Amino acid sequence: LKQFSEEKNLKFINFNHSDYSVEERFNLFRKAKIVIYIHGGAGYNIYFCQKDTLIIEINWCFSMKECGLPHDNRKPNKGETLDCLEYIANPIGFNFYCVVGKEGENKYSTNITVPLQKIKMILHNNITY
Repeated sequence: LKQFSEEKNLKFINFNHSDYSVEERFNLFRKAKIVIYIHGGAGYNIYFCQKDTLIIEINWCFSMKECGLPHDNRKPNKGETLDCLEYIANPIGFNFYCVVGKEGENKYSTNITVPLQKIKMILHNNITY
């Protein structure tokens, strides 16, 4: 993704929420045009984003069954996933996508195989150069 960003003259920031104060996070996400993140608590920084920000969440199947929201109210289309932050992002007006990565050996593994081609396709279809 860093190489893709450089090729498209975009600024790539490898974000770790503990490296930023709340004010710095607010400013960073408020200015972001694109946010790509792995599902988790730090994803809630998207609240600071502007309407129409392109948001891409990388998720894995087990988390969607454990979050407790009534996902059965809306059945996913083929290839689509439903996630907690989608319920928040869509009413706000974010351009939200969720892609499913492959989890590691168990649900608590930190290894996720990220579907880069899917992410690049979403970027290509949503970025005006």
